[in-house]
This record gives sequence, structure tokens and C-alpha cells, in this order.
Amino acid sequence: MARVKASVKVKAYHEEIRKQQREKDELLNKTLKGTIRILVEILASINPAGFSQCSRLVPLTRRMAQYLMEADAWQAELVVMLSPIVEITIPKALVHKMRRAESLDEDEEKTYLYRTRQGAKLLADIPHLESIARALSYRNKNFDGSGIPRDALTGTDIPMAARISRVVFDYDRLLQQHPEEDIVALMHQAEGVYDVNVLAVLRDVRRIDVPDSFFHELRIEDLVPGMILGADVVDVRGRMIVGKGTELTPLMKLRLQHLAGTGAIGNSLRAYDGAHIGKAAERKAVQS
Repeated sequence: MARVKASVKVKAYHEEIRKQQREKDELLNKTLKGTIRILVEILASINPAGFSQCSRLVPLTRRMAQYLMEADAWQAELVVMLSPIVEITIPKALVHKMRRAESLDEDEEKTYLYRTRQGAKLLADIPHLESIARALSYRNKNFDGSGIPRDALTGTDIPMAARISRVVFDYDRLLQQHPEEDIVALMHQAEGVYDVNVLAVLRDVRRIDVPDSFFHELRIEDLVPGMILGADVVDVRGRMIVGKGTELTPLMKLRLQHLAGTGAIGNSLRAYDGAHIGKAAERKAVQS
């Protein structure tokens, strides 16, 4: 009986420890999600155009990462979504030059690297985002080891999230210049730049277009967080407030409601259900 009572006490003790750990993990998870949400809201306010591009590329990134990273697919999504954070203090002309894949002179490269490391360090100081910060630091690194930063890291040692984001952003840039069906072939011709396995997944997943039937003209007050905006939101002065393809958040909706109330923007927007299109995209990808 003494041994049984002792075993019961030990079991109860371990259950209490596990309960405390679950509560701690849940609190940490909520804190992390809240921190990320705040960062995303700040980026959306500071750089609407850049944030809009990243938000638009998240669905493609998610589908590719599910094949290449499985349970860690969320890392690639965050690398794409938080990419603008490393560009906050970089001169806009230099950011545009990097996005056009133009070569940087020695001083420009030093400025870009220094400011990028500053932005990545902001994320590295947040628990559980260290891997995101590292991947962000290598998102302009070529698979053969060339590119920025100029260190010895090469091939599969480069974080997968960085390799995916490099392909996704370059694919989006090339999409503005070439027919979609030619892009993957063009990227294969850039020998040593991309991971061919990532390119293979890009070719299979492809871009999922949103049918017109998914769009609805909705009053701002009827918008639901999680919906995707179907057009740029600009104020009466022509300034972009939120870009097309951005996923609506609660704070963003409040901001739009305030602007509509002051007459700075219209009272309705084109939007569609992001969860709905995500499921349709998955079905199309599986069928193909």
C-alpha cells in the first residue's frame, strides 16, 4: 500500500509538471503569435506596397513549403511575410535596386549588409524566431555560395526557408517581365542561383489564379479578418493605404473603418475569402 500511495503521488507530481509546461507553452505560443501580429501590422503601415507583395506571395510560399519543409512550413511563410523588416532602414533606391536583381557597388553592398543584419537581429532577439532571422539573412544567397552575404555557406547548408523565399521573390519579379509559362525555364538557365529541387516544386505547384467569381464588393464594416483584398486601397490623395492581395487583420479593419468614416477612402472594397481560395488552390495543385 505504501508503494502504491508513493506511485500515485509521483504520478500526480508528473501530471502537475506536464500541466505547468503545457500552460507555459501555450502562453509562449500566444505571446509569439501576438508579437508577430504586431510586427505585421507595423510593416503594413510603414510599407504598404512591400507588405502587399509579401502578403500576395504567402499562399504560393505555403504550398511550396508544405512539400519541402512539412511541419516547418510556417518558417518559410514568416520569412516572406517579415522580409520588409530588414529593409526598413535601407534607402529606398537601394531596396529597388536589389529587387531588380541589379549589381551593387562595394559601398552599397556594405550598407545593405549592415542594415540587413540590424533588421535580422531585431527578430533574432525574439524567442523562437532565431531561425527566421537566419533565413532572412540568407534570402539573397545563391545556391552555389555566391551572392550576399559573401561567406562559405553553400548548397543545402543554406536554410530551406531562404532558398524558397529566393525562388518565390524572383519568380514574382520575372512574372512582370515574361510570360508565366517561360519563367521556370528561365530560372533553370540561371545556373547555380537556385536550388533545382525548389524550382521543381515551383513548376508543379505553379501560381493559382483567383477566379472573378470569388470577388465580392463588400462594405468595410462587413469585411472579416482573414479576407484577401482584391484591389489596392488608395485615399483621396492617391496614396496607397493597403495593397492588393493583403490579408485583412482586425487592426487593419479598424484603420480602414476610421479612414472611411473621415471620407479619406470609399465605404466598400473588393475582397474574397482567403480560406476558400486556399482550399481551392490545394485541390487544383493535387489534381495537377
